[in-house]
Amino acid sequence: MNRFSTQNILSLTVLSLGLVLTGCLTDDDGDGDGVTVADSLSVRLVTVGAQDNADYGSALDIDNMVAYKIAEAKTRTGDIDLIYAVSTSGIGGTPTPAIYSPDSAKGGINGSAGFTFLSDFNNPNHTVIKSSGLTTQAAFDAINTKEKLDSLWTTAAVDADGKINLVVDGSFMAMSNTGRKVLIRVINFAGTGTGNSANFKAQAKF
Repeated sequence: MNRFSTQNILSLTVLSLGLVLTGCLTDDDGDGDGVTVADSLSVRLVTVGAQDNADYGSALDIDNMVAYKIAEAKTRTGDIDLIYAVSTSGIGGTPTPAIYSPDSAKGGINGSAGFTFLSDFNNPNHTVIKSSGLTTQAAFDAINTKEKLDSLWTTAAVDADGKINLVVDGSFMAMSNTGRKVLIRVINFAGTGTGNSANFKAQAKF
């Protein structure tokens, strides 16, 4: 009688796992709904709220791709990599949506005061943020392997003040406190200013 040895069983198990791990899921409609895997990159949809939003958080942990409301984020500042806020201090008071490194959002930029909603946000992380130079969904979609993501990170310029203004279809990059590199594209904005309905929807690749 032929019997499978322990080694044979282990080999079959590893082969089965290999077949699962090399499978490829794709996001055909391009809107980023759910979680997809394409050419070794994960793609996730996230909605991030402005500072007064009652439904969506403003503090983003890009390791777990979770947006926390500020009250909870203050209890886990070490996990928070990015802050989304809308500033009305620009010329004419025009609301300017931007993503910030937490230390820049709290401490202010170029002599300006930081956001008051972060006044007791202790020990904020310093997150490296880069402008990707990508301005279309097609360009974002073309970054479909870890090698391309790493190459883009290497060539992209660091934003010295820790702030990136956001526009629809614009993309930026950030590195989490654990070293994860993430490319994020703005899909759309909802609401206006800093109010309860203000938020943006984005795709994140990592």
